[in-house]
Amino acid sequence: MAGKKIGLIVSSASSGISGVESDAKRLIPRGDFLAPSLWIRSSQTSRASSLISEWLKTVNYSEIAEVSTIAADQHSDSFTIFTLDGKLVGQEMNTYTHLPQGMYIVNRKTMYVYN
Repeated sequence: MAGKKIGLIVSSASSGISGVESDAKRLIPRGDFLAPSLWIRSSQTSRASSLISEWLKTVNYSEIAEVSTIAADQHSDSFTIFTLDGKLVGQEMNTYTHLPQGMYIVNRKTMYVYN
């Protein structure tokens, strides 16, 4: 994902967003992170759609949109892909290269095994 534009949207009850931002930047050191990130607090989830819409304007999404393919780099990764209005698009990143240009919400779950 080096050089790819990465927007962070975090939903959290209380822990904040700074830890997620620092973890993401550590895991993707050459990523081009959009600023600011969006933190949706648990009290704001009913307004998530409008918060995301405003955030997209803030980061000038319409000027930076491009089609990108994201591939899982570990067998322990699983993905769920949604449109911004919450419609499930799929659950396998490598089979969705046919998606039209646009913004999608990707939920990535990674299981780490420590020996």
